[in-house]
Amino acid sequence: MLSEGYKETENTRIEKDKENENEISMLYDFGVIIFEHVILESDKYYYSICWFNPKKVYDVLVEDKERCVVDSFDTFKELPPKLSKLYSMIKGESVCLDDEVIKCNSHCVEYSL
Repeated sequence: MLSEGYKETENTRIEKDKENENEISMLYDFGVIIFEHVILESDKYYYSICWFNPKKVYDVLVEDKERCVVDSFDTFKELPPKLSKLYSMIKGESVCLDDEVIKCNSHCVEYSL
């Protein structure tokens, strides 16, 4: 059984969308964001872009769907332009980059209260 004190500090996760972008910006201003995570998919790859706020870094993982192996894993202090464009997408959006259609499957934010 969880104590009441634990429930008050429980982390919360929300899916980012157009309606709550201002709310998420406010959470960043309050310094309560733990991480922000975008999951994308193309015909050939899965992409995971995660902002880890305590360390102020982005972790980017690209997985080859056909071979089921990690194609690349990188950590950035600042995202390159292509990855920045992908990171700004919200669930359901698609974009064509370098002749590859990439769809956003999820864009969530986790924060603590």
